Amino acid sequence: MNFISGALEVITDPLETLQTATASCVRALGQSPAHVISFGSLWQSGPEQTEFPVVVDQDILRGISDLQAAMLRFQKNGVAPSFVKKAQRELYQFFEQARCATLLATLFYGVKQNIIQLWQTDGIVDFKWLDQTDPSASELNSILTLVRKTWLQQPHDPHPFLHDIQSLYVYLDDQSQFAHHAKILIEKIWLFNPLIQNSAAPNDEAPIGHHSEMPSDPTSSQQESSLELQNQSDSEAPPLPTPSVMQSEETVFQSVKGEEDGIMLEAPATSSSGTSAMTRYRVFTDVYDEIITADQLATLHERQKLRGEFEGHLLPFRRLVQKLALQLQQQLQSFQPIGWQRGLDDGLLDLKRLTQVYSHRHGMRPRIYKQPQMGLAREAVVTLLLDNSGSMRGRPILITALCADILAQTLERCGVKTEILGFTTRAWKGGNAAKEWQVQGRPEQPGRLNELRHIIYKSAQQTWQQARLTIPVMLKEGLLRENIDGEALLWAAQRLKRQHEKRKILMVISDGAPVDDATLSANGPSYLENHLHDTVAWLGQDKSIELLAIGIGHDVTRYYPHATVIKDVETLAETMLSQLKLLLSRRSTG
Repeated sequence: MNFISGALEVITDPLETLQTATASCVRALGQSPAHVISFGSLWQSGPEQTEFPVVVDQDILRGISDLQAAMLRFQKNGVAPSFVKKAQRELYQFFEQARCATLLATLFYGVKQNIIQLWQTDGIVDFKWLDQTDPSASELNSILTLVRKTWLQQPHDPHPFLHDIQSLYVYLDDQSQFAHHAKILIEKIWLFNPLIQNSAAPNDEAPIGHHSEMPSDPTSSQQESSLELQNQSDSEAPPLPTPSVMQSEETVFQSVKGEEDGIMLEAPATSSSGTSAMTRYRVFTDVYDEIITADQLATLHERQKLRGEFEGHLLPFRRLVQKLALQLQQQLQSFQPIGWQRGLDDGLLDLKRLTQVYSHRHGMRPRIYKQPQMGLAREAVVTLLLDNSGSMRGRPILITALCADILAQTLERCGVKTEILGFTTRAWKGGNAAKEWQVQGRPEQPGRLNELRHIIYKSAQQTWQQARLTIPVMLKEGLLRENIDGEALLWAAQRLKRQHEKRKILMVISDGAPVDDATLSANGPSYLENHLHDTVAWLGQDKSIELLAIGIGHDVTRYYPHATVIKDVETLAETMLSQLKLLLSRRSTG
């Protein structure tokens, strides 16, 4: 009793109580129990000690303490890139702070509110290293404010660099990748300094799916659709091996939108009499084709609404998902564990995260479970290529989206990277490509006559949590149009080839043959189907990619050697996981 009374007397000073509680929270949230915290006149921090200013405003203290906890938890020393200018390095440090703050804010709703309150109260940065060749402090502050609001999902004004900032969000949980892409963005800000000085008015925002125009620069590619694609072009992987039956040096169709975008591989012609569909396949024009990330197709509000509806449809599948996920995990757990994957919705109880039971957002389930991460994590990546044609409208596309979401979660728990891609066209009946063909007098055998739209719903580098708002975008009204399977298959294969994992699995889900009215009417009814046949045969000779397909009410075995057909779309989830389980079992035992 005397001990308790004495302890209470020690902390009766309200300011001291606040400081003690703040220090405890910083150490707990920052997962740094030995970190020394004191209070003085400045906010200054080192790897082992932090000094906070003595402030009376509790909101400010909560905000800066949560920021410090985020830096302790998520920042690794020595990862920052090098810059030519000191002001660039200074801006990067604030980007890094925003990265760490966003990661912690996704775990704790209260942290998010504290940081937002701090930045609303005191969000202007005093850049100390600016000179006459740098953007102004107000311009850099406008970009930093946009970074903070975009990543914390707050309303924000349009800006010429908005798309680049949104693309950088993908790399928040990988500090090395973030550093690389943040450096690219910061150097771009300096490169286009005149653009910032004449930044667009609020109603000058580019339409969804398109970029704001940059100043004309012959070295600047107009085909960059995101920082992710820019990175892919920087580390271009070699094209798929050329089968021995296709040895001619002549190229009969070019890569759509250039190799930088990776939308399609070049296919060499055969030296035979030219009977192969690969040798006859043409693209009339690729000017209107696009690769696009799903977040460009819907506003944040639309994505949040679609996800809410999506969660309602997922409820009946919960029991089935758990059963199938367990089966697949058991299959993969024959490999040696290499660590733990934490912050999951189910699994083994993670004692280190029990505090989330008391601090999680009201109405949401705390993520306090963990699963062993298996050795396969370094060896396998799975790409889902989904037919987004108009015939999938309704129940088929809903079930396909649900199953893609389920499979991404399941494989992530097993340590297997997953990419979710979709393919359709931008127009019905050819769109601008067909109109251009008509203007030129309708030449015979023009080749493909439509505008491709290849969609990235989830990249292999994204976690499921990062992509949870973009996967349901495939349910957006008006998105599903026509399907040109052969070129989509080549695009997905090229993206897959760039991955470093030893095993590369490509799973195609479709409900019918390739159909594009404009192309088929101008080239013959079997034009796209023949191209798909030859594309599958060509990819089949490259043993580095394992290709399988699932047909929804359609016999895809005539195109794909390793395929299965389901009559009821409701069995798609079970079929996807069982086929993947068999594939992994066959390779692991062989």
